[in-house]
Amino acid sequence: MQSVPPISWLVLAIIWFGLEGKASIFIVVISTLPMMIINLIEGINNVDCKLIEMGKVFKFSKQKMIINIMIPSIIPYFQSALQIVIGLGWKIVIMGEVLSSSNGIGGEITNARLNIETNYIFAWTIIIVLLFYGTDKLILYIFNKKLKGDRYDFKNTRFE
Repeated sequence: MQSVPPISWLVLAIIWFGLEGKASIFIVVISTLPMMIINLIEGINNVDCKLIEMGKVFKFSKQKMIINIMIPSIIPYFQSALQIVIGLGWKIVIMGEVLSSSNGIGGEITNARLNIETNYIFAWTIIIVLLFYGTDKLILYIFNKKLKGDRYDFKNTRFE
């Protein structure tokens, strides 16, 4: 599924769901879910074996092992996947709107293109960049302020 271009999913989604919001949701989920799953599996596979061994030595229950070792170990992978998936999701939704709808940001870009209003296209492009940036910063805020433990220091490597 990961190798199928989002535009192929868009055509199928329009056939299956019409030009409504369901098509955009379908495309985003089907295009981004594999990336999220792959990153989380990679995080699970890279949990420090010494931490797991320590948990066994101290006779951690399965629940305690998951809460105290597994989840903190996969948080960086989850954060990375979330940033990528949300950014890609925005792009896919806007692409879908450009090709299939007169609503939303993509619809506005299409209308500007049809009217040869490049200034509006540039304005919408700036708005899109600000939305991407704001979403990315919100994710970092959540991870830094709400989920940050003593073990991790989440840094933004994409915009700094």
